[in-house]
Amino acid sequence: MKSNYSTKILITLIINLFFTSLLAQPGTVCSLTVDANTTTGLITYDGDTSNNDYSAKDLSPNRLKNYYTVEQIKINNTTTTGFWYNSNSSATSPSGGYNGISNFLTDASTIYQVPIINGSYSTDRALTARVTVNNNGPGILVNGFKIGYLRTTFTSDQASLQFWCYIQIKDVSTGVSTTVGPSTSITSKNTYITSTQTYIMKPGQTYEIRFIVTSTTSGVNYVYADNPSFYGVPVPILNSTSYSVCNTTTDVTSLNSLLKSTAAPSGFSSELHWFKDNSTTRYTGNLTTGKYTPYYYSGSCYYPAEKDSNGNTIGANVTVTTPPTITTQPTTKTTCEGTNTSFTSTITGATSYQWQVSTDGINYSNISNTGVYSGATTITLNITSPTVAMNGYRYRIIATNNSCPTTSSAAILTVNSKPTASNPSNTTVCEGANTTIASTVTGADTYQWQLSTDGGNTFANISNGGVYSNATTATLTITGVLYTMSNYRYRLVANNTANTCGTTTTSAATLTVNPKPKYASYPPSNVTVCEGQTTTITANVNFANGYKWYMSTDNGTSWGPITESTTHSGTTTNTLTIANTTISMDGYRYFVISTNSCGNSNSTASILKVNPNTEISTQPTSSETVNVGVTPSTLSVNATGTNLSYQWYKNTVNATSGATLITGATTSSYTPQTSLTPTTDYYFVIISGTCGNKTSNIVSKTFITKVCTEPGNTSGNALTSNVGISSRQFSSSENWPTSQPNGHIVLDSPTKGFVISHLTTQQINSLIPVKGMMVYDTDEKCIKLYRGLSPANDPARKEWVCIQKGCNSN
Repeated sequence: MKSNYSTKILITLIINLFFTSLLAQPGTVCSLTVDANTTTGLITYDGDTSNNDYSAKDLSPNRLKNYYTVEQIKINNTTTTGFWYNSNSSATSPSGGYNGISNFLTDASTIYQVPIINGSYSTDRALTARVTVNNNGPGILVNGFKIGYLRTTFTSDQASLQFWCYIQIKDVSTGVSTTVGPSTSITSKNTYITSTQTYIMKPGQTYEIRFIVTSTTSGVNYVYADNPSFYGVPVPILNSTSYSVCNTTTDVTSLNSLLKSTAAPSGFSSELHWFKDNSTTRYTGNLTTGKYTPYYYSGSCYYPAEKDSNGNTIGANVTVTTPPTITTQPTTKTTCEGTNTSFTSTITGATSYQWQVSTDGINYSNISNTGVYSGATTITLNITSPTVAMNGYRYRIIATNNSCPTTSSAAILTVNSKPTASNPSNTTVCEGANTTIASTVTGADTYQWQLSTDGGNTFANISNGGVYSNATTATLTITGVLYTMSNYRYRLVANNTANTCGTTTTSAATLTVNPKPKYASYPPSNVTVCEGQTTTITANVNFANGYKWYMSTDNGTSWGPITESTTHSGTTTNTLTIANTTISMDGYRYFVISTNSCGNSNSTASILKVNPNTEISTQPTSSETVNVGVTPSTLSVNATGTNLSYQWYKNTVNATSGATLITGATTSSYTPQTSLTPTTDYYFVIISGTCGNKTSNIVSKTFITKVCTEPGNTSGNALTSNVGISSRQFSSSENWPTSQPNGHIVLDSPTKGFVISHLTTQQINSLIPVKGMMVYDTDEKCIKLYRGLSPANDPARKEWVCIQKGCNSN
């Protein structure tokens, strides 16, 4: 230590903080005095001589060091000025040098220049320690502040100067500062400042502890201090001051759960003791109603307890409550799915209720008034429309009296299911097909299918029979579906007679029946046509999209498909066209097969009737000349056709126009009436039939007053022949030709015969004739004479005429 330091002042400052309003304490209170040799400080600032570090250090053994954290100490709110450290001779001091001044402690190498406040003090001109108390530890009662040496200069001591000191603590979270050490005059070393102010730093909070120096001595601006330390003792802190227990068998140690820290810090206490209602004797045993205050016990003495702002100790107010009594436990319930039920209990002494449910028989959870539940916090739990999934759930009630619960035994819920049945699906089938309508059913022992034929307005039970079978099973079978069943609706009624939970009725499935082709009208049974004509056969069909016509030529014995031809067309439509009919097709049979996706449908057969056209096979002949008053020969005609009728006509000219209908002449033969005056009448017949009309050739009947030839002899003696033609040189007999009786003309030749040309009417009309030419007409079967275009006699008989009785003149 150098001799040039004229004044040496060793000041040890101890600030003791005590409680106000001291009530009864539990036995001996531990001394909170801090002396110069105390090494159990809360915080010790010890400069690091080698690293120029001014941060706080733990001065071993620091018994609270695990319950707080601390930042660097600050001078005037900064950590960059106001510090010196004893490291070597080159260290700079405020007045020109500092090299191991012996007036400072050798183990505290950091020197702090603390400004002196003249007059009222300022919070930012102080030596400040910032401390955060851990949240899981005890509270800390600050009970002292210590500085090793306090000097006014480096070179001389000025012990005669007078100083005043303050200790101030600021709660950083609230910003409130509290002066815990009153202004005290320091005039010598080891001066103690005492105070009645209480201050506890609580867990989880941050605090600033400030040391402030004032002086009235003019010209003194700083003091120099080394080894500043703050000291404290542990205080048990309660999280809650209320505690309820449900019976008298709860040990007092259960209150430990209310504390931030249940065990006293090592070195201060080995036990946590509770005291009831200001008693000075430690409380042990079971809790009873009262106030319980915790203290840390240090072998022979107790550290202070937490106090409120009025100085009263803070303790836990304990209330002992009697739990509710359950006189009637909830009972097991059996119900049907969807049927409401409830659980209840008889309980006394309860202030609240909570029902719980277990879905696994082990774990329980609280029920809220949602879904199927109501009354979850009342004496009766209501369950609305329980489901099968809730079968086997367990229910219990927790009755509480001021947080004191009693739990009932569990009651089991049995939920019997109604039968479950899936809705049958709509079904579409073809007419005549087989189908089923099914439902998947569980929990049923009887089944009944029902039918609605009015769109679902009414339903009736189905019995087995007809198209239905399995009407009392889960699958209805329909065999040979009828088209008339389209839009029928089917539903299943499933019942469980064992658990009396009722029936389940499915929604209805609609049956749609797609028809086979339907004939609105069949082809006619008979189709009549005239030979050569065209006809059609039509089948009016509903629901068809394809057609094929078939034909039989053997009265229906065998059939074959018809292909398109000039005779048959439309063979794949609903109308068959038949052209160029012939008589050979008479009796042919036809039918059509109509098709769609559901199959084929055959029509009935139509028989083709081909009627022949009306034709004249033999024309009327017998054009002749007779005397007036003589009945001419009968006119006859032969004709073919169907439903023939005849009508003879008479005309005065050789034409059909202007002819007169002969009443009653309606057969194939007609005998004209005679005429009493010379005339020529012309006759023809019109033949009418199913297949047309035909007009015959015109035949004439000429009436004259004289006949130039006599009729042939038919009785009596032979008549004499007067005209003869012979090729002989001499007559073959004497008196020839009279020797040949009954002849009009006698021909005679020993070597030749009389031959006349045989031609048809058409061939005759093709000749270039000359008057007097004769031929035999093979059609009219007569010898014809060409009389020219204008014969003088009987001019109506011109051109080619059959030779008749008459005059031989032209």
